[in-house]
Amino acid sequence: MREIKYFCGVDISKNSFSIALKNGKFIIKDKIFSMDKEGFMEFERVIYDFKDNLLIGMESTGIYHNNLFNFLVKKGYNSIVVNPYMVYQFFKFIRNKPTKTDKKDAQTIASFLEFNKNNLIKENNTKEKERYQIRYLIREKEKITHLIAQTKTEIRRILSVVFPEIEKETGIFSQEVLDLLSEFSSAHKIKTLSYEEFIKKSKEFIREGKGNHTKLTFEKIYKLAGASIAFEYSCYEELLKLKIKRLKNLFKEKE
Repeated sequence: MREIKYFCGVDISKNSFSIALKNGKFIIKDKIFSMDKEGFMEFERVIYDFKDNLLIGMESTGIYHNNLFNFLVKKGYNSIVVNPYMVYQFFKFIRNKPTKTDKKDAQTIASFLEFNKNNLIKENNTKEKERYQIRYLIREKEKITHLIAQTKTEIRRILSVVFPEIEKETGIFSQEVLDLLSEFSSAHKIKTLSYEEFIKKSKEFIREGKGNHTKLTFEKIYKLAGASIAFEYSCYEELLKLKIKRLKNLFKEKE
């Protein structure tokens, strides 16, 4: 590997990125490019003459750095993704006591690369890319789990008005009960049916329902509805249907 003499820090945002290039002293300070093909090509024209002795570094910014990083790797540039925490510690070191208005930028990252040039070991780009993609996937799964819990809470809140007796029961989030509540979204709607009509309709959900079956029987649901204190709330009933639909979609996303 040829000697690294030039260090290029890249500060990423959603729609643009800025760079700083240095070799002891800064050659370029905070030059901004658009986050698109034209911006990528313009960036390469700026750094091309330094390619053989250049190290490019950028922080992991969720997902926004991925396309630029992969563009540089494909073009054969010595590029790395640096740990944001390490850059922040370096930033505090060079700024001594940074104020709230101080912020890390491309110059900070370039200086970090230069300062740590003997310690930064270029990792396999494929493994690096996979690691950050997996990290993003895990975060997305965690977000979905949080949304499921939040949606369940919202469903329980609505049920406490339209069907408070069932809200206290376990098993209300089984596929069968959710299907039933999508069709009959309140105790009032269930009470409009005879017992025979309700059980006949319920059996359709038993045949079509997937996933875990509930111990909360349809016979018990009808009995709970018959003794319910709830009145008719058309707006809440429609809202419940929407929340149940969202919950089902979240379950599918998590699979």
